[in-house]
Amino acid sequence: MDRRRLIIVQFLVLGAALVAAATAPSAAMLLLASLLLGSCSSVAQQIVPFAASLATPERRGSAIGTVMGGLLCGILLSRALAGFLAEHFGWAHHLLGRAAAGAAGRRHDGRRPAADHAACQDRLWRRPALARRLWREEPALRQATYRQSALFAGFISFWTILALHLEEPRFGLGADIAGLFGVIGAAGILAAPLAGRLADRRGPHLVITLGAATALASWVIFGLWDSLPG
Repeated sequence: MDRRRLIIVQFLVLGAALVAAATAPSAAMLLLASLLLGSCSSVAQQIVPFAASLATPERRGSAIGTVMGGLLCGILLSRALAGFLAEHFGWAHHLLGRAAAGAAGRRHDGRRPAADHAACQDRLWRRPALARRLWREEPALRQATYRQSALFAGFISFWTILALHLEEPRFGLGADIAGLFGVIGAAGILAAPLAGRLADRRGPHLVITLGAATALASWVIFGLWDSLPG
């Protein structure tokens, strides 16, 4: 498919889902809107491989690192904004603000993948079987999936726990302060391009090892030093 059109459609659906979540009259509608949000939030993962396909092999890591830096900027700094809006204006206004921000997308080259369109349509129904075969035959794919799912689970767990932890009586802090932790976490914006360039020079395995070790060390600190500085 035309990548630009696909990304724009996903952004529009995301905006509608955010409005639906902000105005949901019941928990069931909120759950349905959340399901739609999760289903279409892969729009970020549409952009990363697109950047990789445009870059030359010797600069692919750098290109992916730059895009990932922007992605992390949105994920982490938006938490600071979201915390402020939720604390002072209510969580519904925060969702509506995100819906408005999502409408301001940039144009980019929407070229199709380098494949025969008719052949792709013909093979579309076979994609689930192809995914299973790739999973069986490609150990690198399995390793990457296990690593990334574990790292992302840790990432999401931290940010889910953090707001609840800071609201405990010993801290007594609201959503706005929890959101400000995203500013500290935005160190990843600087780290991602550096990691990409290191991957170009030394290969991806060193970068993956360093990143996983850093994530593990951060959880050790979080567990042993239960204070604001920790």
